[in-house]
Amino acid sequence: MPSDYLCNLVVPGAAKSGTSSLHDYLGAHPMIAMSAEKEPHHFCRDDRYARGAQAHNALFTSVPRLRYYGESSTGYLPWPVAAQRVAHDLDDPKALIVLRHPVARTFSHYRWRYRLGLERRSFLEALHADGFGYDPDRPDRFGYMAYLEFSQYARQVEAWEVALGASNCLLISAGDLQSDHASTMARCFGFLGLPPLEDVAARPDGAPRSNVTAVQGRRPPKAMAALARVLPKGLKDMRLYKSLKLGALRVGAPVPPAMMTDEERTFVETALADDIAWFEAKFGARNGVSKEMVDT
Repeated sequence: MPSDYLCNLVVPGAAKSGTSSLHDYLGAHPMIAMSAEKEPHHFCRDDRYARGAQAHNALFTSVPRLRYYGESSTGYLPWPVAAQRVAHDLDDPKALIVLRHPVARTFSHYRWRYRLGLERRSFLEALHADGFGYDPDRPDRFGYMAYLEFSQYARQVEAWEVALGASNCLLISAGDLQSDHASTMARCFGFLGLPPLEDVAARPDGAPRSNVTAVQGRRPPKAMAALARVLPKGLKDMRLYKSLKLGALRVGAPVPPAMMTDEERTFVETALADDIAWFEAKFGARNGVSKEMVDT
């Protein structure tokens, strides 16, 4: 019996690994419609899942002759229930899983929240207090912590491969997506049975998207968020508005630590030893952490 869901393509994570860029690159293909809203968290949030297929289908603009409708939610990868729901509810779903070195990903996750003004503790203090305990139905103000848990790829990827079948899951290195995106995207399109694109490096408007922590501002204050809700959508879609908003948020944004201390690095490497070994066996040491610490 056909699924009630349009969706048949999912990017479940990992968080801070280039999922926003991958979402846009996929959406540039004429046979793929990626959801207008990234991070709907439909299959991991019980309240959203209860709304059913119709609510999820509303994320997409239906276009004839499309092969895939896709969405990206980084809350899916560490939550096995999401994999089970995707496998059960969707027609022959495919998963593209982009992964960054566990140490680099963990530190970037912390720096992202720090830059948003949601984290004030040292990296080590945050790891001790909130390294684990992910619950998609209990986000902490904005996004999630569970800094170490989000990097436990070995068991997370296995859960997705068991649920969907390993042949329906493609693992991608964040380093390859960044440094050799053309061939990496050709792999993605080939995996999906689609013809390649000559240029997948840019969005349709010519501006590549990224989620670089170093250029993010703090989370909008309540007054600014309230004002934004009453502004016309056409105004909010203008580049000038977006530029002014980003500039305002950058002013006074907290500056996160650029590097881990030796103690912090040792702690993360010990806590994630199995996942680091798993990752490096899959992608090699070339996708390590040294070049990633300051920029993202």
